[in-house]
Amino acid sequence: MTDLEFEELCIRCGGCCGSFDGNPCEHLRRDEKGLCYCAIYENRFGWHKTVSRRELECVPIIEKLTEEWIGEHVCAYKRKFEKN
Repeated sequence: MTDLEFEELCIRCGGCCGSFDGNPCEHLRRDEKGLCYCAIYENRFGWHKTVSRRELECVPIIEKLTEEWIGEHVCAYKRKFEKN
């Protein structure tokens, strides 16, 4: 699977960025269709803050797949990872 094919699995739920826990990353946005995206996508990795100013580290999604988070059941990456 190429990087592009892997990224295309994303359904833009924002769960990995905290969209379901009420304290998402400050850079998480929703488009006109309600889909999530990162306002600083090209520079997303590293330390950022949530909307309540709690520090969080943005890491590649592959690293988050071994963690648990609220709303993970929606994540297409998580579903695919758990099947394999």
